[in-house]
Amino acid sequence: MSPQNKQTVYVETTVLTDLLLKTGALKEQASSALGFFEEKLLPVYAIKEFKAGPLRRFVWLHNKLVVLNSFSATLDILQRVSRTPQRYLTSTAIEALKTTAYSIGNIKARELVKKYGPNATLDAMQRDEYRLALRMAVEKAWKNRKRGFRIVQPVSCYIEVAPQEKRGQLSLEPTSCGEMSCRLWPKIAEQPQVLATLRAVTDTVSNAEHKRRSQALHDIERKPNVPLSRNQCVNLGDAVFAIFAPKDSTILSTNLRDLRPLAESLGKTCKSPSEVLATNAGT
Repeated sequence: MSPQNKQTVYVETTVLTDLLLKTGALKEQASSALGFFEEKLLPVYAIKEFKAGPLRRFVWLHNKLVVLNSFSATLDILQRVSRTPQRYLTSTAIEALKTTAYSIGNIKARELVKKYGPNATLDAMQRDEYRLALRMAVEKAWKNRKRGFRIVQPVSCYIEVAPQEKRGQLSLEPTSCGEMSCRLWPKIAEQPQVLATLRAVTDTVSNAEHKRRSQALHDIERKPNVPLSRNQCVNLGDAVFAIFAPKDSTILSTNLRDLRPLAESLGKTCKSPSEVLATNAGT
């Protein structure tokens, strides 16, 4: 093991998602990159984001198949959503379809006929196979979310509850924090210089996510004794990883556009799995 391999990696939500919900090259890349680090840290905030974001979108697609009772009708809903402000759901849902298609792609036609009977429609068979595969993907992802990591920075205001089935649909509640005060806020509020540095970075980027992040950082600066709201906690997003990653760690993320400037402003390193693999090629 080379000296570089002894470094610590601090895993962000996008990489956790690639590991747990993706197939093929993205999953393999994330897994291979982690292999170059001796200590693998996973903050609970990443699990919280994973459940409220990517995992919930898999559940959304599963539940549409249950409610609509049709594969073609579910695809029709996806097409409609792609024209709305919620169009971000479409790309994740397509990823979910790709993941589940990968898992059921080798099923033989005769096996489907034996399972569903000769009179079953293709739509009904597709609905059930995708629904079952999505459910398995969700349950497997949740079961494996902590595997291979050292879990750090527990957030006591966030309670982890496994996915539940209710009348055929999956429920991920809760996906947000409970009623008690935010436990991240005091540790952030006591670092005014860090807040000012991060806000200076977010103020240079003109996208909606950074604007919300800048406002949340400004709110903490202005009222350090006032606990964060749920929305403010969510809006901090990448800033949380930049703040809490150990100085000597590498933050591993595929969202370099947003996270890297924040991390580097605090003197921290942020790399993608592909960059880690390129750096360690031949070792």
